Amino acid sequence: SKRSFIVLRGLEQNISCSDLHKSYLDGLVYQESQNRKLIYGPNVIAVQVPPYWRLLSKEILNPFYAFQAFSVILWFVEAYYPYAVAIIVMSVSSIALSLYTARKQYTMLHDMVQSHNSIRVSVLRKGSASETVSSSELVPGDVIVIPEREMMLPCDVVLMNGAVVVNESMLTGESVPVTKTPLPDLCEAGTYNAPIFRLQDYKRHVLFCGTRIIQVRPYEQLVKAVVIRTGFLTTKGQLVRSILFPKPVDFKLFRDARRFVVCLVLAAALGFIYTVIISAIRGTGTLTESGMDLYRVVPVKNQRFLYTGAELKTHVFNEEEVLAAMATCHSLTLASSQTSLRGEPLDLTIFRATNWVLEEMVSQARRVKRTNPLIVVKPTWPPGTSPPHPGSMVCRFRSGLGILRQFPFSSALQRMTVIAKNLDEQSLVAYCKGAPETVARLCTPHSVPDDFQSVMESFTQRGYRVIGLAFREFKGSLKESDIKNVNREFVEQAMTFTGLVVLENRLQKVTTSVLHELLKAQIRLVMITGDSTLTAIQVAKESGMIGVAERVIRVKAKSPTATSKATISWRSVREPSQLRGQRQEAPRPSCETEETKPRIHFVIDGPSLSVIEDRFPELLSKVGPPPHPALCLPPRLP
Repeated sequence: SKRSFIVLRGLEQNISCSDLHKSYLDGLVYQESQNRKLIYGPNVIAVQVPPYWRLLSKEILNPFYAFQAFSVILWFVEAYYPYAVAIIVMSVSSIALSLYTARKQYTMLHDMVQSHNSIRVSVLRKGSASETVSSSELVPGDVIVIPEREMMLPCDVVLMNGAVVVNESMLTGESVPVTKTPLPDLCEAGTYNAPIFRLQDYKRHVLFCGTRIIQVRPYEQLVKAVVIRTGFLTTKGQLVRSILFPKPVDFKLFRDARRFVVCLVLAAALGFIYTVIISAIRGTGTLTESGMDLYRVVPVKNQRFLYTGAELKTHVFNEEEVLAAMATCHSLTLASSQTSLRGEPLDLTIFRATNWVLEEMVSQARRVKRTNPLIVVKPTWPPGTSPPHPGSMVCRFRSGLGILRQFPFSSALQRMTVIAKNLDEQSLVAYCKGAPETVARLCTPHSVPDDFQSVMESFTQRGYRVIGLAFREFKGSLKESDIKNVNREFVEQAMTFTGLVVLENRLQKVTTSVLHELLKAQIRLVMITGDSTLTAIQVAKESGMIGVAERVIRVKAKSPTATSKATISWRSVREPSQLRGQRQEAPRPSCETEETKPRIHFVIDGPSLSVIEDRFPELLSKVGPPPHPALCLPPRLP
């Protein structure tokens, strides 16, 4: 038989969620743990700090310094001693600085991973009592007990019960705490197939190596987690490995330097000047402030948008389903103090605008054998006032709405959905929030206003972020006992479109001045954003990336079908006249000179870029990165 190498995988390879619950919940026997250790090795991320002589040998073999050496010899032969000495001084200083920086980076990386290579953890052994071992002894399949204290996770684990709040800033750069929920056992009902565990689909249930546990909420005696990856197989290990052994990049500078050295040896008198144009990549999240402000809520009634300039509480309370969707469709949790909310800034902004409160009914969750607390949101009234009379619309939610099931936000699906129970009417309702176009496709046609597209674009073209809301009343088609096993496709169909939430994200104070300096230096600016293309264009105009007299071309490409070929269209984007003067733009510095001509900016969305790469590769050099100054690439989320 032919021998070959295969990539070593962790426990997440070809295993179902049901198998993780049934086969690994009690842990491994000691002998099986030792056998797996022979395969996977110790659970450590080892980073060696190389000595200076090794770093020096690697640095001086750079083609750039070979070119400098030949240049020095040439200038000495030509008796141009001051310039030769200057090159030697600069080269030696550059090498010394590079060695110091590289050694410091290796040391910092070593200290960063060493902190969690030897943590004491409690491991469950099948058929025997639990034992406390070093984290270096862990192997995929081990079951560890998550302690009720802060700790750094030494490996990637999947949560089996309880709830854990973690800080993933080490991996994502976002300091917002994330709540991890237990992996559901979707094979309890005989009519459902056991789904395969895929890490990208179940990240909400996985605790990653290097992240810090902030809070543990046990709803059973012990909070258990199954180890799925160790050492360099973990997410942090892969990140460290990519830093230590980056993929080789063949820079054009190095190729030309080698050719120049050859020409210098043969001709001994040839000079060459080489420059590299550096791209500056920015995203709208970097250009704008981190927080968002609620600008307007536009409800829908009788297939028409209701425009009003009144306060939010006034016109939203008249359309109760808009308010309910804003109050329930989120992933917010209470902090350990039970007084402050934690979650995404966008969710916090929308929820706080409703003037509702969030409560976690832990005792009730234990009584109905739930693995996460029942979250209830309910309206509040100003002090000294009484609740609405029974005939009012808000009275429908007097006791609040209980969130029974969450389908978390997915960048591929561009939406999130929750199933809630009206505690007054004892009815089940699904609420959906996401990209307006995506939400509208899930709704019945008679519930979407005819002017939906124009109203949405009227906000996005002025730089606002727009969120669509929808709901569905099940009216007996879904029982509460089936909520745990119901699939997302069944819930997100035949919904009713109920309104738009418009948020404002202002530019940072330093954005305009920084981009102005970059443009003056003739550095190409590229915007890659998750917002809609129209929002990206407006942000680019306000920040100065797009000048007043410059054209914007929107490129749209469609995949081939059974009856048509792949097509590509080019459309000039112009600001509608009815939008002018409605929002004051920030002053935009003009970076054009008499010698420069107005630039043309191309705007491409993610699906169109994929079609161009596949069907029109010859156009990439024209609308792709190098020649053009502004490229907006919204991925598959708004």
